[in-house]
Amino acid sequence: MRRAGPSQPLPSLETSWRRGRLMPEVLVLTLLLATLTPLLAWHGLERSLVATTVTMAVPASTAATDLEGALQALRRAAPVAAVETAPPAAVEELWASLYGADAQAPILLDVRLWPTVTIDAAALDQLATTFLPEAVVEVHVGHLPPAWTTWPLLALWLAIGLTLGVRLRRGLRRFLAAERDALTLLVAFGGKPQRIEALVAKPAERRLTLASAGAALLGGALGLGLVATAYALPLASLASLPWLALPLAVLATASILPFAVRLLARRVLRRRLHLAMA
Repeated sequence: MRRAGPSQPLPSLETSWRRGRLMPEVLVLTLLLATLTPLLAWHGLERSLVATTVTMAVPASTAATDLEGALQALRRAAPVAAVETAPPAAVEELWASLYGADAQAPILLDVRLWPTVTIDAAALDQLATTFLPEAVVEVHVGHLPPAWTTWPLLALWLAIGLTLGVRLRRGLRRFLAAERDALTLLVAFGGKPQRIEALVAKPAERRLTLASAGAALLGGALGLGLVATAYALPLASLASLPWLALPLAVLATASILPFAVRLLARRVLRRRLHLAMA
């Protein structure tokens, strides 16, 4: 019978690996975990970086070009800007109750700028009044309202990570159970532990590491694309602060996940092989 060298896994092991469910499970779960990472990083930025809201009361007779010029100038002051207009009917009703039915209600606007860590509130006030001298401007500095999706997203990320660990352990146990006869023969014919590990454990660890690394990189790229699409973030801005945190989170995930998968696989395989050879 031809002996298989350390660099040539047994044919039965190769066949079992291809037919098993372990590799698809690891690929899918790692892909999902890495895809959610940039979304979680974005939620972290939303909760940590300061936002500024510029509230303006503009006379109704203001020219549309002046109003649009002010809004464009404010939008250029921060990477992300959102403009909200108060309902005209509600403003007119409130204005009539305060100043009479003949009083002309102003236009109320809220311009939310984010992030604004280095932007001076006084500079925003001056910027708005430069374009709209008759406007009444008030600037509020604070954080964005917490997104309700943050904690469910974090819980989903943790659940996928836990599932990955459980499925990896169970899959490796299935893999070794399917090769129990081959392992028994190796032990019966005096196979050394180092040789058995080279035939079984090391190829499995290598495949899982490479597969999880590729899935993590692909998932991270998909996650970055989702963030850029959902929040209209130019991809070029991912190389500058604070958006640099997003690709850094992806790189950290792509580095840590394969390492964690390799460590867990090594622990399970070494323990099971030790019991089989005992």
